[in-house]
Amino acid sequence: MTVHDDLRQIGQQKDGDINLATAALLLAKFKDLSLDIGPYQRHIDTLVEDCLNYIGDDFNDNTTASETVCQIIAKRYGYTAQIEDDQDAQQHNFAQMIDHRRGSALNLCLLYAHVLEHIGQPIEIIDLEDHPVVRLLGQREHILVDPLQGVKPIGAAQMRSLFKESSPFALKVLDKRSALLNGQDLTKLYLLRNNAPEAAISVLESCLLIAPDEPRLWRELGVLEARLDHIDDSISALKRYLEISESSTYRYSASQLLQELQTRKDNKPS
Repeated sequence: MTVHDDLRQIGQQKDGDINLATAALLLAKFKDLSLDIGPYQRHIDTLVEDCLNYIGDDFNDNTTASETVCQIIAKRYGYTAQIEDDQDAQQHNFAQMIDHRRGSALNLCLLYAHVLEHIGQPIEIIDLEDHPVVRLLGQREHILVDPLQGVKPIGAAQMRSLFKESSPFALKVLDKRSALLNGQDLTKLYLLRNNAPEAAISVLESCLLIAPDEPRLWRELGVLEARLDHIDDSISALKRYLEISESSTYRYSASQLLQELQTRKDNKPS
């Protein structure tokens, strides 16, 4: 199977069945087909095994679990947050993060969430005003793990303070697919800011493999293809967007662009 096939399979999975680390590595491989993700997967399996050995019989205690992943991932293996740099195209690449033990807050969240899930902890990824954190769901209280804080889980009191300082409209729980797409969005924005629309289209194509029914992605692809005068590809993407979009926000502008492109195609000399 090719990486396209593997990502397309993820696109057919229920969100809860997605393996976060595998999906993130496949998205990295999509950008570099020579990448062998096997050693990376074995490393992540080692992180999970080390956490299980460390936590012992306390795996049902989310406080112990949060302290465990911080001890293993941050302290033992030295994973730390990378200060985001607009000039670094690889900062949101999951494989690169493993290579250097440094990564974006979002990629670190994906790693922590994967490990926690595989040691039996119910978790959520929360986007807190573009500051992603992992929340461990407990019967008595929830606990936050913030990769930007490195080695210290956030307790209930700090959590209430953190949420109080943030707008309730800015706090949203990300499902696995959305969290993966957010990382790709950051890469895409970097590429567009640096005048690389073809590379940005490739990122969107990888996104559509894992989220084939996400209208926003089809609209963005159609607009980018139109910018590069890829008329047929743009028409196909915009038609798909109009087929599946239930929002009226961008339908008019998409319809106008589609009509314009169709006219250009019809009037193009054969």
